[in-house]
Amino acid sequence: MQGAFLSPNGKHVDYPSLLTSEAFASYLQMTTHLATLTGVGALSPDERKATFLNLYNCLVIHALTLDSARPPSSSSWSRTSFYARTCYCVGGHILSLDDLENGLLRGNRRSPNPLARPSIFSAKHFPNLPILPPLSSFPSSSTFAPTNAPTDAPDAPSYPPASPSSPESLADWIVPLDARIHFALNCGANSCPAIRYYEAGGEGGREGGKEGGRPAGILETMQGGGKGGEGRGKLEQQLEAAARAFFAGTRVVEEGGREGGRGRGKLVVYLNKICAWYRSDFAEGEGGREGGVKGREEEKMLRRVVQWFPEEARRAVEEGREEGREVKVEYEPYDWGVNAKATEG
Repeated sequence: MQGAFLSPNGKHVDYPSLLTSEAFASYLQMTTHLATLTGVGALSPDERKATFLNLYNCLVIHALTLDSARPPSSSSWSRTSFYARTCYCVGGHILSLDDLENGLLRGNRRSPNPLARPSIFSAKHFPNLPILPPLSSFPSSSTFAPTNAPTDAPDAPSYPPASPSSPESLADWIVPLDARIHFALNCGANSCPAIRYYEAGGEGGREGGKEGGRPAGILETMQGGGKGGEGRGKLEQQLEAAARAFFAGTRVVEEGGREGGRGRGKLVVYLNKICAWYRSDFAEGEGGREGGVKGREEEKMLRRVVQWFPEEARRAVEEGREEGREVKVEYEPYDWGVNAKATEG
């Protein structure tokens, strides 16, 4: 689906054309196997990371494609609802976009969205999704608890009949935090990072129909396949490339308007708001969190992300610090409009 329906920069999707394509019909068929997956916890951390990155991006595209005529609005509540209620059943667990991001990929941390709750599951939103639970209501779940302690399978909601009788523990699926995931997750908004397919090295190709209860093909597709370590290190390279692409347009301006910051005044660095929302994730990579003190976290965040700036912007920040100049961070307005590819004609 990637080449035919994505814009060249990977940031926009031709949802109407995708909806009527054979590729999308084939993808829908593949998703029916997600409910019966096993062996996710046995994957390496990189394999799980690639799997959940791809699954998140695919779920967003899946939902927006089916509902392209009436996508979520840019309001905070509409978007909050979308991420909490758009779900796949994976290995017997009902996982929302919030669960995939904050539960599995962020080490089971709270969402930075103050409107978000740990778990809001409803089959009434996007009822056309064939992989959602039956339309009859099912209990609110705590797939991931409000604290950093993961909730095991017994606390998960009721599953469709096709789900495994004994789902694996979600504690075994959690991936150690890698803040670069924020440059790889595309939530369907215009200001999101580009959509890419992420790959990790495997333990060799898996052939045949089913292996250990896992439908062959779906996990390999989500994690990028790979034979016998062939892709070792590829995910690292891809995440580094995603980070550099994300910051490619970073501006460093001397207060007063001069680009490049070659004077002696205060420097202002303009960043995507994703860096503000997840500043604690980046700060954690620079020696731990600072108890919610915004200024200290922001400084640590900047120290972490400057490595991915274009050369001129990185040099301006580093030289400014050496000269003892104040470096301030400002955030660009975030465009929450749906990333629909403009059609010709």
